[in-house]
Amino acid sequence: MTINDNERQEEELAAAIYKTFNTADGKTVLSWILYQCGYFVTKPSAVSVDLIAFANRLMQAGHMTITGNMGKFARAIIESYEGSSFKE
Repeated sequence: MTINDNERQEEELAAAIYKTFNTADGKTVLSWILYQCGYFVTKPSAVSVDLIAFANRLMQAGHMTITGNMGKFARAIIESYEGSSFKE
């Protein structure tokens, strides 16, 4: 297998992962996976480094990472705000 073959396989996998999770059902499943991995846990003693690493690897394999675009990440976090009437 050549480097080009590996790159093509990675791109095909990324596209398949993205297509899988880029549906209403897929978003539900991805959310479930991330919660099961403890991705949103804030209590250090409840964090499983292995599961967090798996969740990160899954998203990285699907090219769903924030590396290099922290503005996009920050915007998504801000837009997810569901707090009090403070939101404009």
